[in-house]
Amino acid sequence: MMSDKVRPHHLERKAILYVRQSSAHHVLHNRESSALQYAMRDRLTALGGQRLK
Repeated sequence: MMSDKVRPHHLERKAILYVRQSSAHHVLHNRESSALQYAMRDRLTALGGQRLK
């Protein structure tokens, strides 16, 4: 579902989402942070963003 606030000119703009984890400890002990970052990635992909590796 796309927000009414997202207009065609927004979709024409480039955006980058950088997902990173600081350390193995962070990955193991801050799972909510990781989940939120990956959920944002999935949402941007659903809005038509291109996923790069």
